Amino acid sequence: MSHTITATAPLRRHQPFVRLLIALALSSIGDAAYFVVLGWFVIAQMGSEAVLGSVLSLASIPRLVFMLVGGALADRVDKRAVLITSVGLRAAMLAVFTSILLARHGSPLWLLDGLALVFGVIDAFFYPASSSILPTLVSHDLIPRATSLVQTVQQSSSVTGPLVAAGLLWLGSYPAMFGVIASVFVLSAAALWMLRRTAPASPVMDSTADAVAEAGPHPRRPSVLRDIVDGVRFAFSIRILALMMGVSLVLNALVTGPLNIGLPVLIHLHGWPGSVYGGYQAAIGVGMVLGGVMTSLLNGFRGRFLWLGGIGALMGLAMAAVGYIPVAWLGMAVMGLMGVAISFVNVPMMAYLQAIIPREMLGRTMALATLMAIGLAPVSYALTSLVLQHGVEVRVMLLVCGIVLGAVFLLLYLSRDFRQMESHPRWRATGGEGLTL
Repeated sequence: MSHTITATAPLRRHQPFVRLLIALALSSIGDAAYFVVLGWFVIAQMGSEAVLGSVLSLASIPRLVFMLVGGALADRVDKRAVLITSVGLRAAMLAVFTSILLARHGSPLWLLDGLALVFGVIDAFFYPASSSILPTLVSHDLIPRATSLVQTVQQSSSVTGPLVAAGLLWLGSYPAMFGVIASVFVLSAAALWMLRRTAPASPVMDSTADAVAEAGPHPRRPSVLRDIVDGVRFAFSIRILALMMGVSLVLNALVTGPLNIGLPVLIHLHGWPGSVYGGYQAAIGVGMVLGGVMTSLLNGFRGRFLWLGGIGALMGLAMAAVGYIPVAWLGMAVMGLMGVAISFVNVPMMAYLQAIIPREMLGRTMALATLMAIGLAPVSYALTSLVLQHGVEVRVMLLVCGIVLGAVFLLLYLSRDFRQMESHPRWRATGGEGLTL
């Protein structure tokens, strides 16, 4: 019996899709908890923004180097196998790291640097596969609905992860913290393994041409390098994709380092405990969940994409304001508003990309999009550490970055491609259905 999802049944009744949601949710919980615990561990144990910046940079560099290779691989092999391997390796690495911490062998900084490097390599293969697997499970007309569900579930996990991390930080045992996170990745791998056993034997075709290509003779595949080059050429041949990737490159340079390093430094400056830092991260997640639900109720902002520029400007305003809020709960509320804005922008954009990119190019294109999103992350981490080390207040840094962030979103209105992006024929072919569970 085929488990391919069609428009004739609700998404919740299809076990492979539900198992994918569970697996991605658990993986997101593990990622979010790991990130919060890692950031607080470095700040609390070593007291250095520079060390945190170096660790995060080491995690980013392998993603930058291997992301396009991961995208090419996702278009060539079983995406489920890539996901299972990636999540399983995360669990194994954290288990080893926990054992070393318990045995008290080696330098904490050396351990963190090694873990960051390995996680960066794993992420380079995980992200392209996870962002391109959905069209192999659902029909083309259901991609916006299914994408909204996946995004909402992952954003829900971004609430649970920091809350789990906050509870673990309250307990105070770092080996236990990393051990629990490793077990979450084990559960994610198990859900993906069950998906592998029940998923359809062949992927869903998104066009007649694809079906013909699958049915015909199979010529020798080009090299991985040629696949990468073809993917880059394809992405930049579509002007709206090139615009989105360029904006993503600039925006993440402004946000990645300042928020990921700035927030723990800000919390530490206030003298608040690590659980408050977890609360800030959880507040962003709560906002993202609420934003995801609201986006679904608004049909993914279909017909209202012009709102996204203004929403992005509000995101920048929230970032600019958070450093000047002296009360923890009010700062969390502002971070929650920023999370809402993030979902309002990210969910429609992800659905848009999934809809307009042909399935055979999706892995490489999504890898390139992810690469553009994280491409300047090492530079962002290094510059943030340098700025803070040279005496610039973290509040001032967040203010300036937030203002520039809002300005970049407002500049989108000057682009004709942005103003007319919903006229793309593949996007219009997905129809106007709202989210149905």
